[in-house]
Amino acid sequence: MHALRNILATVALLGGACLAAAQGYPNKPIKLIVPFPPGGPVDASARIAAKIITDTLGQPVVVDNRSGAGGVVGTEAIAKSAPDGYTLGMGSIASLGINPGLMEKLPYDPIRGFTPITNVAATSGVILASSDAPFHDLKSLIAYAKAHPGKVTFASAGLGSVGHMVGESLNHAAGIQMTHVPYRGTGPAAQDLLAGNVMTFIETSLTTALTHLPSGKVKAIVVTRKNRSPLLPAVPAMGDAGFPDIDSPAWFGLVGPAGLPADVVDKLNAALGKGLRDPAVAEQMARFGAEPVPTSPAEFGGYIAQEIERWRKVIKTAHIKPM
Repeated sequence: MHALRNILATVALLGGACLAAAQGYPNKPIKLIVPFPPGGPVDASARIAAKIITDTLGQPVVVDNRSGAGGVVGTEAIAKSAPDGYTLGMGSIASLGINPGLMEKLPYDPIRGFTPITNVAATSGVILASSDAPFHDLKSLIAYAKAHPGKVTFASAGLGSVGHMVGESLNHAAGIQMTHVPYRGTGPAAQDLLAGNVMTFIETSLTTALTHLPSGKVKAIVVTRKNRSPLLPAVPAMGDAGFPDIDSPAWFGLVGPAGLPADVVDKLNAALGKGLRDPAVAEQMARFGAEPVPTSPAEFGGYIAQEIERWRKVIKTAHIKPM
């Protein structure tokens, strides 16, 4: 009987300690892994999310940029971290949506390897054309591409990038043959568009558009979303042009490794859900062409699964060889 009382006491103490730990989360700094370099929309979204968590939960959130292999290096680090809530990461359309269909072997499972917490931000993309391109809207672009198969070039930030996927989606939906010209990043692609070396550039944020449209150096053909962007309200969207299914935001959301405790997920989701609805946050995100898109953990998990299947089909249809 004495031994049984000791066992019960030990169990009670351990249970109390676990409950206290859960109630006290977070009680030390949190690391937020960003699988891309500083300065881009994923990084900018992460830093906004980090500030919200810090301000709401009272512990500093340290952003750790671990770029490489199209987001694979950092995303693998997220998946392999301890599921205690003190290492989180940014999942993105590239690392969790496109890469599963583009890469033959990933060192992580995009569904079972992570705990979705909330989507954070989404950017509207845009098809930009050089100022002397012989078309001014999507209808005339498609007509020109049909009359001149392969002549319309579209730049993107790289093989398998969102811009590449959008271009191939349009090729299939419109029955045209635009030629993909991959670059190593958005900057070089934008520079070649401005120099007239490519006819179009499918940008996944509105940075180049907002910078150069006022000068007339480029022209906006269509926003790559179903609905128009409030940042470019005069530019038609894919839905206006008859292609509502090409609704292709670049998205960036918060995840943890598999097995993250439900109470930690709930606490983080609640903090970000409230913070992302602050009009000041929407104003911050608008500066890099994004908008806040808070979701429940279940909604975000379902969305990731849908995106994997969607882009896998595009990759197969366009005969893009897995890397």
